[in-house]
Amino acid sequence: MRPVDQFLQSVREGFKENQAGDWTQLGLLLLSAAALSIALSLWLGRWRKRRAVLTRIDALAASTGLKPTDVEYLGRIAAGSGSPLVDVMTALAPFERATAAALASETAVPHPAEHSVFERVRHLRKALGFSPLPAHHWLLSTRELVVGDRVTLASVGGVGRAATTVTEVNEASFAVDLPLTMGAGSTAVVGAVANLAIVRADDSRYLSRVHILAIETDRGTASGSGAAVPVRRMFFAHNEQPERQQNREHVRVRVNGKVTVRIVGAAETATEAPATATATATATATATAPTLDGTLADVSAGGLSMNLPLAGHGSIPRGARLRCSFTLNENADFDMLAAVVSDAGAGPGTGVQHIRVSFSSLADAERDRLASAVTRLQQRPSGDGI
Repeated sequence: MRPVDQFLQSVREGFKENQAGDWTQLGLLLLSAAALSIALSLWLGRWRKRRAVLTRIDALAASTGLKPTDVEYLGRIAAGSGSPLVDVMTALAPFERATAAALASETAVPHPAEHSVFERVRHLRKALGFSPLPAHHWLLSTRELVVGDRVTLASVGGVGRAATTVTEVNEASFAVDLPLTMGAGSTAVVGAVANLAIVRADDSRYLSRVHILAIETDRGTASGSGAAVPVRRMFFAHNEQPERQQNREHVRVRVNGKVTVRIVGAAETATEAPATATATATATATATAPTLDGTLADVSAGGLSMNLPLAGHGSIPRGARLRCSFTLNENADFDMLAAVVSDAGAGPGTGVQHIRVSFSSLADAERDRLASAVTRLQQRPSGDGI
């Protein structure tokens, strides 16, 4: 190869090397820019989520009247239980878990001091709307008891089986009154274990083993059988997991989801039209009936209960016929199930009605599918429903 050809070839090769180097640097710059853009996008997304959470916490604090010190305390106990602060402020189960963990290191007493942790938790419970709870709610802790709840006390230290009611409740203890004449030679002492059955007519029956905190014999008198009788008051430490006994034909679980209701008609009577005419009328009424959106309270294969804002539609009477649509999980949609109102009363707020319904004309396959969905909900570890 001639010298001139060698020179030209070396120039061409040098140019190629420079050109390759430029593209490599450009590629690296583009990759760096893309990585920076992704990182910035992720950071911005997290910032927006944190901001949205903080905004909601501020709104919840303002609506419930909580002070910054209350929110700060809730944040600490929420972190200690591994629950998000918003969940602790808005859902009962996370609130109970967080407060139970916070109270575990405190010494339970019959009457907590004014500024104790117990009284602080009681203040938060009331402010967040977790006391008093609707009568149909499951009992997650005996701290949710209210004065007047029915209690059966099994034999304890010479005190025979006795039915009574709750007379005091705070975050450290609850108490019942018993006649002094019952078990006069009682050996019940502070620290002994008592077996209680708590009966909630609108919910279920709960068994609970609790320790006696104190026994006060100078509680005056209480009315019984038309006469005033001397009583003593027994204080018990709380049980954070009372055993619920299912006393219905179908297992019922507490849920917190949406339900859509159509009012088909009034209660059926013995003078109803023939079945064909009734079916036609029902289909027409269903198509034209107004739609009401409510919130599920609990559900079973036999029926459900819900809180239904009436929004000017008037109260729904017992015996009314409805069609209910709801979803229990991603694979359990139930549409237009026929139901009859078995009980109707005041709901948790103004303009809200609490309604219990029983499913009617439910096919066996559909009832089995509903029962399976309820069972899956019952087995969820959180126990929070949907």
